[in-house]
Amino acid sequence: MAFEVPGRIISFPITEGQRVTKGTLLAKLDPRDFQTILDSATADLNAARADYERSRQLYENNTISRRDLDVARRNFEVAKANTRSAKKAVDDTRLVAPFSGLIARKIADNFQNIQAKQPILVIHDDSSLEMLVDIPEQDYARIRKGTSLAQLNQTLNPQISVSSLPGQSFKAEFKETATTADPITRTFEITFGFVPPKENTILPGMTARLKLSGTMDQGAPMIPAKAVFADQAKNGMVWLIDPDTKKVKQHPVKVGAMSGTNVFVIKGLKTGDIIAISGVHQLRDGMTIRKYK
Repeated sequence: MAFEVPGRIISFPITEGQRVTKGTLLAKLDPRDFQTILDSATADLNAARADYERSRQLYENNTISRRDLDVARRNFEVAKANTRSAKKAVDDTRLVAPFSGLIARKIADNFQNIQAKQPILVIHDDSSLEMLVDIPEQDYARIRKGTSLAQLNQTLNPQISVSSLPGQSFKAEFKETATTADPITRTFEITFGFVPPKENTILPGMTARLKLSGTMDQGAPMIPAKAVFADQAKNGMVWLIDPDTKKVKQHPVKVGAMSGTNVFVIKGLKTGDIIAISGVHQLRDGMTIRKYK
């Protein structure tokens, strides 16, 4: 965090590691120079307001021209803008916490002269944390176009484990996905968010590991792995059932990653297809089957 105006720090009451609430005073600059400018701007505003009111009355009495009234009005508006700017500068000599969090580091010292925008402290919002993960382009390409972040969370069930807390994992969620690859690593950065448990100390900068329990093939149908078999050419096949005749025929499929006892079908099946999932090695083309009860 930084001040919007330059000056000398005259109050720096917070300490590193201190927890603060939103609106807490973090630091204060000497406001005297800015207050002097505000006092001058306020005086100019009062004079411009009086001049405008007088000019308006004279104009109504046809004593001055419309041009003279417009000049007085413009001077009044400029004086108001200058006063707002001067008041903001005075307000900017106080730096307050924009959210509740933890003071991570003090960069400047008390009574130090600082410039506008010069960072003086770091504050962390540790109520929620983020983890950045670089995904290889071949894996990123398997995310189907149009897949929402909610679908990714539901299918992949991301979990984060922190190195300092072995044996524990925390539910995470996709927050952002970059669509531009890193020019050097050719990876895509994905941001995951998670809420740290209150009973554990997890801080920004700690190392962690991400686990995805699903697959990147979102949107692909998932069928029992035992329903898939290989033909003589080692191609993946399933027994497709004709819903009218209940007869089966071999049907080629391309399968993806496993998820438990199921497998994703990347190509070969569509919504509404019916397949046999048991006794697949005893079936033959044209056989009539019945539903197992």
